[in-house]
Amino acid sequence: MEKEIHADYIYLFAESDAIRPSSSKSWSTLFNHPMGVDLGGGNSPSSETSTLSLPTQTIRQSNYDDALHVSHSASSSIIDSIARSANIQLEEVSVNDEKRHKYSPVILSPNLSGTKTKNNNGINEYFNKFSGKNDDQNDIKASQTLTNDKIKLKKNEFGVYSKDSKLNKDSKELYKFFMSHNDKPEMSITIHGYHTEEKDGTIRVVDENNGYDYEKDVDVVEVTDFDFTIDLSDHILPKGEIYTIPSKDDDDYDIKEGKDIKQVLEEYCKNNSRSKEIEMRKVIIWDFENLTKVIAQVIRQQTYYNNIKIYYPLRNNIVKLQSTSIFYDITKNKWIKLFCLLSCLWIIFWPIWWLYNKIYLVQIKSEFRMKINTKEWFENNVSYIIKNVKVDK
Repeated sequence: MEKEIHADYIYLFAESDAIRPSSSKSWSTLFNHPMGVDLGGGNSPSSETSTLSLPTQTIRQSNYDDALHVSHSASSSIIDSIARSANIQLEEVSVNDEKRHKYSPVILSPNLSGTKTKNNNGINEYFNKFSGKNDDQNDIKASQTLTNDKIKLKKNEFGVYSKDSKLNKDSKELYKFFMSHNDKPEMSITIHGYHTEEKDGTIRVVDENNGYDYEKDVDVVEVTDFDFTIDLSDHILPKGEIYTIPSKDDDDYDIKEGKDIKQVLEEYCKNNSRSKEIEMRKVIIWDFENLTKVIAQVIRQQTYYNNIKIYYPLRNNIVKLQSTSIFYDITKNKWIKLFCLLSCLWIIFWPIWWLYNKIYLVQIKSEFRMKINTKEWFENNVSYIIKNVKVDK
């Protein structure tokens, strides 16, 4: 059974979409050709030049811009819409005049007002303000200790969860709860190369008209060629910027008069529903798409044409408050859901469950920026990536 991936960005570059060189020339030869990128079929230089410019196959370490220029988009991808930058989504609303993916920003600190950048300009200046100073992180840890002594909560690798009744009623305490756990998440990048193989499975004997017929099942299994992970947590800036997230069906939402975090928390606490929850998701803002395309392109340059899956696992990225009611526990219990499905009781309970999710789920998010842009990170780590890519010779 395939392990569930806890990531906002998952990209797959399928073997079927891999572009192989049409000649015996390697990728490195194509990129390093003296007349530019040699795509084959054109006029060739003199025989002497050809001999010098067409060496035996070698592996080239491409730079970021070159690889991005010739890269291809992923065959498929899974991207959580909440992980996209709120600033980007605000611009989309302004340009397209659409009421979709609308976020209302709330700046937690004056220092964060400079984080709305393009191409990572200003990120280093922002980070320099924190270099050598751990006051903010110490304040968060101290606040966490104080908060944890007052309320009941559970922790796992993905974040913090609480069903404390006081938090469900007191918006000020709820605000402290979210702020005290707004420490930076952890993130890594996993690069997984694999291919599939067919293996003989079970043999079934089928009786047809008093005779026997043998059927063989074929199992398709995934075989790992390489799999490695690089931690990115040290590159995440320490403070997040909070945004409220309107309901998907809230057509009357006004981006200019969006609710701030305290207003959202007050409305949540005043809601008397027995089945409600509020969640803060910590997301990382980075140029994941282009970085992933460049990494995949460089791996293809190593003559690896099997499947490539690249994703960015997250830890400590969820802060959630859940209702204390029994009805809430029932709606979240997977065994009860399964029983309703098998017994056809879902006809009754499904509309109730759908209505619960539609109305009583409240979400906010905290955006964290990176200290380093994707180009710089790639050029610092491309040698390590190439070293860990295993290609059958």
